Amino acid sequence: MSYNIIYDKQFIRVDDYYIPIVLIGSSNLFEAETKARVRDWWIWQFVDNKNTQFLYTEKELLDYADKTIQRVIDTTNDRHRDNPVPVKEIKESFDSYSSVFSSNGGMTAGKFYGIFKNGIKRALTIEQLQKGGLDFQFVVYISEEEQRIRSLMPAVTTNTTQELKHSLKSFETFLNNNKEIQILISFYLGFGFGDWRYSLPKIKALRKRIFTKANKPKREVIQDYCYILEQNGRVLVRLTKYGYKYMYYREVLQSSWDLSAVKKFKTEKEAQRYLKQVVAKRGVSWEVKKIEKAASFRVAV
Repeated sequence: MSYNIIYDKQFIRVDDYYIPIVLIGSSNLFEAETKARVRDWWIWQFVDNKNTQFLYTEKELLDYADKTIQRVIDTTNDRHRDNPVPVKEIKESFDSYSSVFSSNGGMTAGKFYGIFKNGIKRALTIEQLQKGGLDFQFVVYISEEEQRIRSLMPAVTTNTTQELKHSLKSFETFLNNNKEIQILISFYLGFGFGDWRYSLPKIKALRKRIFTKANKPKREVIQDYCYILEQNGRVLVRLTKYGYKYMYYREVLQSSWDLSAVKKFKTEKEAQRYLKQVVAKRGVSWEVKKIEKAASFRVAV
């Protein structure tokens, strides 16, 4: 059985619109020399629009994700009328029912929705790509018999958002005037030939520079409470290579005590996430506790 594997994504922002691009490949196609699975940068294929639309609003993309999840649920239970599959099971094993897999663990319904939600959040402009040393090219392919494809026109490189909008408008006009043609649209990011081995590391480095919280301006926020991690009267200060440092809970509650000395969290959700991802791995039972005491935090603007 063949299925699609999504390795990464990089949406392109064009004013208030987005081009949803994913690094995707078939599970049963392999490179002759490296034996690695074939993959490339492609615009997400929307079956219902006949591939004549290039730009999408945030609402269109998120609505599509919601409708796709619901369609998979409905289709699955239509095939199992005598023994319906629980919705929770379908969502948790979304890859098995949708034939869309992730290279980073299983594809759940939440992760599928995140492709579009996070893709929009971390979309880049043509100008940002250029600053990261990436050329943006796209090629339009036409489907032929026996699933063969050929290039419909030469690859186009755009250097600005305005150039991209002009080129896309020209292609949309062409496609709308030739609706009998079945089009597959491939968007390449890279150095002319668009090899993902060269473009993917640069894209990841560019995203890290732009979206890392440490690089964003911050401001101080003071609130009347915070959350800490407590265990047997001890409050976590920080983790160390071989264990952890702590202060006693009664000391933390002293009115003159500076809470900057302990590990504190702005919200309970942040504390629970830290507890689950980091502290729990040390094999020590900590609990999240709320303290009604003023605490300051540095948050991104």
